[in-house]
Amino acid sequence: MLPIKYRSELTPRKPTYLIPSFIEEGQPNLLFGSGGVGKSYLAAHVAMSLASGSDFIGETPTRKCRSLYLDFEGSEDIFAYRLLTLEPSLSTWNKEADQNITYFSATKPLVAIAKELKEAIDHHKIDLLIIDSAAYACGGEVLDPDSAIQYFATLNSLGVTSLTLAHETKAKAHDNAFGSIFFMNSVRNAWNVTREREVGLDTVKLTLAHRKGNNTSLSDNITAFMEFGEDTVNISRSAEQVRQEKTMKESIIGLLASNDLTAKELSVLLGNSEGSLRKVLGRLRKEGSVAKVSQKWHLRSA
Repeated sequence: MLPIKYRSELTPRKPTYLIPSFIEEGQPNLLFGSGGVGKSYLAAHVAMSLASGSDFIGETPTRKCRSLYLDFEGSEDIFAYRLLTLEPSLSTWNKEADQNITYFSATKPLVAIAKELKEAIDHHKIDLLIIDSAAYACGGEVLDPDSAIQYFATLNSLGVTSLTLAHETKAKAHDNAFGSIFFMNSVRNAWNVTREREVGLDTVKLTLAHRKGNNTSLSDNITAFMEFGEDTVNISRSAEQVRQEKTMKESIIGLLASNDLTAKELSVLLGNSEGSLRKVLGRLRKEGSVAKVSQKWHLRSA
């Protein structure tokens, strides 16, 4: 007999994030885009942010944790170089954070190394598995539904939060990863990155679009800049978006000075997406400016 449960026996768990909006904890996450757009640099930045507690494009990790970068495309020395170039831009980096980044160069598909990988994840206390990339890791034709289903079944058996990097389809909408539709169907949280234009010889403008969020509303697009120097790479949020967030914070505080409001009500009044409002409200709560009772937000008394 199947061990079915009554609702009274179920334990609810509110979705949590290692990096707000970007990496949902305990779930398969996806970052997809065309070749050469900067996915591997962004993934390395994710690992370094989690290792040190430094911001990832304006978002602060909820806790420090350890990542394993499972590399099917590149090489150890190139990965090490990416970390070296990103390090100067991280405000809280120290040598202790080095112990929170691990690496393995994979030559066999995920399903073929699952047993050894699970042992390594448990032994090294890995919190996030980064897979670069899906096409090589799935071990079959990416357009075949069976390959995608087997890939995610194996991934879920590892019992760890994951971030899979993938290429995108040629559609101009940039809304699907290349391969079987089951790649998009099987992840709980997905972001697309596009490289819009060259700002200068050493600067690239990126747009990150939240394409899927099973357990949250979608966030607004994020504009970031990737600046290349001599042995340095800096990835940062656009100054304009930083200014917009400051304005949003001021507007929220102004509205809450008159009435207690839900995130949905604030979204309607301000004309911003509920996902963006929730992120800013979360920051204001962390700063001690606002609090929430039931579903209503209010200003905290000084």
